[in-house]
Amino acid sequence: MKLISMTDYVLQFDKPVGYFENESDFLHCQVDYMGKVMNYAQFLKQPLTLGMFVPCDENGNALPEPQMRPEKNSFDEEDMDYDVQELYEYIEAKKRVLFKGAEILEEKDGNETNYYLILSGMSILNKIQGYNWETSPGFERVETLLDFDNIELTESAIKQLV
Repeated sequence: MKLISMTDYVLQFDKPVGYFENESDFLHCQVDYMGKVMNYAQFLKQPLTLGMFVPCDENGNALPEPQMRPEKNSFDEEDMDYDVQELYEYIEAKKRVLFKGAEILEEKDGNETNYYLILSGMSILNKIQGYNWETSPGFERVETLLDFDNIELTESAIKQLV
């Protein structure tokens, strides 16, 4: 599913018309429709965070993709394996990502390193210092991403809308 405007989201649903067995069926259909509309409206109003784009820890810090490292196995031989805790934390953080295709760009300027979150070729979030991320002007909420074409939602985002 792609990120779409509120108007397009509302209009994609067929309005319940025709015969219903009883008023209860009709009302259930109406409640379901309104629930979906309200969920999408709340989704669009969320403030943007780095964790919506890339896996982040509980403090909002971007997590590097786990790398295999040498470890001793039960036969005292060296094997390549992942740190289990690091891998688990990364997998759980990845489940919280809402948008596909974002990447962090690192730019060196002398002794200073600047970081930017890039989505569809544009910078969305700027790393000011340390792990303090801040949105670029004009990108405060999810709905501000509607100007981008073809932003794909992850399964986690779709679950928020149901």
